[in-house]
Amino acid sequence: MDKAALIELVKSGEMIAGHDLSGKDLSGADLGGGLFENVRFAGANLSGATLAEGVFSGCDFSGVSAQETKIRHVTFQGCTGRSADFSKAHAHMARFFHSNFSAAKFDEADLLTVAFAKSELVMTSFAKANMDRTQIVETSVDGAIFTGATMKQTVLLGADLRKANVRNTKLDTVVLVKANLAGMDLSGMDMELCQFMDGNMEGALLSGANLTQCNFKGVNLRGAKLDGALAPKAMFANAILEGASFHKAKCREALFFEAAAARADFSGADLAMCVLLRGQFPSARFDNADLTYADLSHADVSGADFTGATLHRARMHRTKEDGAKFGLNRAAAFNTDNDIAQAEEWQPPA
Repeated sequence: MDKAALIELVKSGEMIAGHDLSGKDLSGADLGGGLFENVRFAGANLSGATLAEGVFSGCDFSGVSAQETKIRHVTFQGCTGRSADFSKAHAHMARFFHSNFSAAKFDEADLLTVAFAKSELVMTSFAKANMDRTQIVETSVDGAIFTGATMKQTVLLGADLRKANVRNTKLDTVVLVKANLAGMDLSGMDMELCQFMDGNMEGALLSGANLTQCNFKGVNLRGAKLDGALAPKAMFANAILEGASFHKAKCREALFFEAAAARADFSGADLAMCVLLRGQFPSARFDNADLTYADLSHADVSGADFTGATLHRARMHRTKEDGAKFGLNRAAAFNTDNDIAQAEEWQPPA
């Protein structure tokens, strides 16, 4: 079937099933709205073609040249597109379900609100792509390349990014819930307002990163390096911070509620107005840190070092301080409020 015949068949609205179009020159063809089932496009030239609003089920796009192809509102169901080149494609609201586009290229593609679900994107390249509100759910991205991509409100649910390349990627309000970023080098990156809840970032390098208002609730940051990071109003509630380093990090107004931070290093950090309520900080370092107006109520800071720390009007209500090291700075903090303590102990009559 040649290009002209295919275009006419699409215009007629007929289902196109079982055809072999491998290696065909379909560049610039208008196949918009076409219905394709089990069609082979392997090695075909689809550059500049229009596939908008089409439905492709069980089709083979392996090795196709599809640069600048228009795939707006296209649905790919159970398709294969290994090593396909969709660079600079216009893909608004395209959907990829149960499909394998490993080693494909979406470089500089416009992927506005595109969804990849239960698919394979192993070694796939998204270099310099616009990934505004793109969704990648239950999809393997091992070795994927996101270098230079712009991710805004992008969703990477449960993604394992340990082998992916995200250097020089702009992450803005990206959702990385339950993602695995353990050991990754994210130092110096801009990740403002990103959501990392319940993820694994053990041993990650985040030094110098912009983590403003990021959400690390329940995240494993054991042994992570956040030295010099910018993290005002960030949330570390219930996070695992054992042995993590926040040396000279700027964490003003951050929330460390019930964080597990034994032996963590907060030396020289800006923790002014932070909430460390009920946190576990045994043997942690707070030397030369600024804890002005910080709330350490019910926290465990036994064995911690507060040498040279600023504790002006810090709240240390019922704080466990056994073996903690203070200087004259301790006098600047509020002690346990007996009236509140009595109220906390109150029990209704039997």
